[in-house]
Amino acid sequence: IKLLPLSGIIACYSAMVVMIHFGFNHGISQYQGGPAESSSDYTPILFVAGAVLSLLYSYYFLQSYTTFSESFRLKKEFEANTLL
Repeated sequence: IKLLPLSGIIACYSAMVVMIHFGFNHGISQYQGGPAESSSDYTPILFVAGAVLSLLYSYYFLQSYTTFSESFRLKKEFEANTLL
């Protein structure tokens, strides 16, 4: 259970890398001409939203990893102190 948050962090960071890769391959610079005229002009917004959500969930997974590790550490410390 300790590796689950770490795998989530790795998945979120890899999702960000994929978003950046597809963003540069799709060509974000072609959308700098003015207001959106079709639904395909909103594609860069999807890349940014995906990257932001990946950062958010990587923060959540990192927070849960810290919570789990401290909980296990405190539980072991408590059990060691009660046996004495």
